[in-house]
Amino acid sequence: MIRRIDRYALREMLVPALVGVVILLILLLGNWLYILLKMAYTAGTNPRDVVMILLYRLPSLLLQAIPGALLLGTALAVNRLERDRELLSLRLAGVRLTRLMAPYIVLGIICSGLLFALQEYVINKTTLEALKLERKVVFGSPTAAVQSDVMFKVGSRHYLYAKRVDPATKMLYGIIVMRIDAKGFTWMSIPMAENHDGRWLFHRDPFTGRPPTVYVFDDNGEPKMTYAIEGVDAPEESWLNLKENRDLWSYMVNQPTTPDAMTLRELMSLKHGIRGPQLGGSYGTYIDPTKLDYYIQSKFSIPISALVAVLIAIPLSVRFGRNGGYIGMLLAVVLSFLFVVSQQWARVLVETPSALNLNPTVAAWAPAAFAWAPDALFGLLAIVALLLEE
Repeated sequence: MIRRIDRYALREMLVPALVGVVILLILLLGNWLYILLKMAYTAGTNPRDVVMILLYRLPSLLLQAIPGALLLGTALAVNRLERDRELLSLRLAGVRLTRLMAPYIVLGIICSGLLFALQEYVINKTTLEALKLERKVVFGSPTAAVQSDVMFKVGSRHYLYAKRVDPATKMLYGIIVMRIDAKGFTWMSIPMAENHDGRWLFHRDPFTGRPPTVYVFDDNGEPKMTYAIEGVDAPEESWLNLKENRDLWSYMVNQPTTPDAMTLRELMSLKHGIRGPQLGGSYGTYIDPTKLDYYIQSKFSIPISALVAVLIAIPLSVRFGRNGGYIGMLLAVVLSFLFVVSQQWARVLVETPSALNLNPTVAAWAPAAFAWAPDALFGLLAIVALLLEE
């Protein structure tokens, strides 16, 4: 009997939820299409690139559309069941409200897990490809994906930083290369590096005349030797010429440089690389350590939005559905909108620390707290409302 009720309840919400996914994707894709067509018209790009960007952006749009569709489907299904007194009949028969709503809650948990997998195994790859194509549309070259003022982790022991990058001429300015191993570390300071068919030439600083210099330190941090290099192909120890790929430029283009283009494992590897000499993994981009905790925690908190959306929809639809209207569904949509706004607001606060005057003690745990605050606040309110309806 209960299993039959579960199947019946899920059938009531699956069709509205699927329709909601399609509608929300159309709206989100329409917004991106407007932006891309405006960019394409200005840059005169190939229409195929615009289509490919939309396809690459589709998985990340699903991350936004599925929670909203679950809220819509749950609200419509529960509203209809309550309006037609079916929930009332089942509750009078002795079935608890929380048990009747269990199929929707379980579905929310399952969708949260699917969104986490989508984020971890699909969105990171498609976002990186979308970013490269978007920069190609704007700047006319996929190498525009190489960003200035970014630190790359190359291989297992080497870091490369460039203060300024010129994709048009393939020039790097203000370069620092660091290698760490058990014997010590090597630090290279290179004012300018010029690429010639995959080979790199080092140049002096045109203003100060300072030459490219290599500093070698032992495991105690004491300097062992210092020597200058200029106008020569990059030595192997600099790791500018990769053994597995001599085109460093291509390597840098294909490295994730934003949190959205990185997986949880890559962010965790980056966190350990920043905070200590034990370097793991083969990915790398420098991210402010105070923000890194937020990005790591958001890899968990964002998928949980699917469950929170379901929890928001249930009590409001039960409370107002018995009056025969759609006020509960409208309130659920409003609360869901506020929930999304609170998530975006939390990210803004983390990415602009000046927005909050935090003392060092609070600032240490604030980023992780901001990642979970919207889920905790709206989820707790929804659970309390559901228990009150019980």
